[in-house]
Amino acid sequence: RLCCLGSMFWVIILCFTDDGAPVQDVEGRVGGSVLLGCNVSLPVKLVYFQKNCKKPEESIFVNGFYSRPGDYIHPQYKNRTSLIGKDSKEYSLKMWNLTVSDEGDYCCIVMTGPVPNTVVEFNLTVTAPFSIPTVTIKSRSDGGDGTESWALQCLSSGGYPPDVLNWTVFGKENSVLLQEGVSKSYADKHSGVWTINQTATFNCTHPANITCSVGGATSPPFSICEYKYITHNLSIYTVIIAVVLLFLFILVVVIILIRVCGRQQLPGIYTHTHTHNTRLTLLRTLDQFLAC
Repeated sequence: RLCCLGSMFWVIILCFTDDGAPVQDVEGRVGGSVLLGCNVSLPVKLVYFQKNCKKPEESIFVNGFYSRPGDYIHPQYKNRTSLIGKDSKEYSLKMWNLTVSDEGDYCCIVMTGPVPNTVVEFNLTVTAPFSIPTVTIKSRSDGGDGTESWALQCLSSGGYPPDVLNWTVFGKENSVLLQEGVSKSYADKHSGVWTINQTATFNCTHPANITCSVGGATSPPFSICEYKYITHNLSIYTVIIAVVLLFLFILVVVIILIRVCGRQQLPGIYTHTHTHNTRLTLLRTLDQFLAC
């Protein structure tokens, strides 16, 4: 039976080896902990756990219940393992601060007589989720033929096992041409988790949103090819505003001239003639202004 402590992550599948020992598939997270447990029949002389049980020449002593076990614990597992269940029917190995190198097969070995007996085997798999990818702009240029060229970099880290980086384009169909670059990956020397980054070029004719994903983690949408359309729209708005302002200016001039001419009216025939001439002059001036 397998137990779990704290924030342990388990996927357990039971099967049997050729010699009859059950096999338990266990999954842990990098930096987390797991508990490997086995049931025994009392009394027992020794109980200990090993790694690489299927290859005796490469087997590693992890921890065990007997005198001075610290003298035999492999350096990889010192101060990272403890034993639970002494003098009981269930013995467990707790292992914490998991790293990628902890992956492999383990076994619980019991000695009730002169010959050791493998009670249970474990296949331990260690995983780590990738961080949410970040997309940054490396460069942007005008293609000169109505297109823009955008170079974007996507970066994600802390994941295991390594995975493939993928780009997704959301926008008008056939408006964006994707040219993927070469992915660059490297593993952390201590934990074994991976960092993946890639720079891709997008040639666009219309606005679009770009996302990149690694190992199930997806970046927020990144907008491209927007500046050109913002500038284009601003130009249209500028022309419209200029026409409206010109119309208002002409209207104001006409109103002012009419009011000025109205104040200059005089009584009698002279006034009528003068007003008539003034209006003719105003109309000629307005025609010349509009012609310009």
